[in-house]
Amino acid sequence: MTLTLTNHTHNPALTSWVISANAVNSDFPIQNLPYGRFKCAGDAAWRIGVAIGDCVLDLQGAGFIKHPDMAQLMQSTAQELSELRSAI
Repeated sequence: MTLTLTNHTHNPALTSWVISANAVNSDFPIQNLPYGRFKCAGDAAWRIGVAIGDCVLDLQGAGFIKHPDMAQLMQSTAQELSELRSAI
């Protein structure tokens, strides 16, 4: 799936509240927010997160999504994903 909408989060001058995301050599600055699944140590459940700098933001734990289903998230419309980016 390709996200075709851009918003203010793609502005090259934008900085993040995650300090490591602002480093020149960061793979995950605020303009590049990849989704992925992760597990916390000792937890059997998978969660959906987004990489920001050298951190992972738990999207459900932070209240941005209501489920741990990556397939469901990826079925969101481009507009819904753009709104999620803005909220993050």
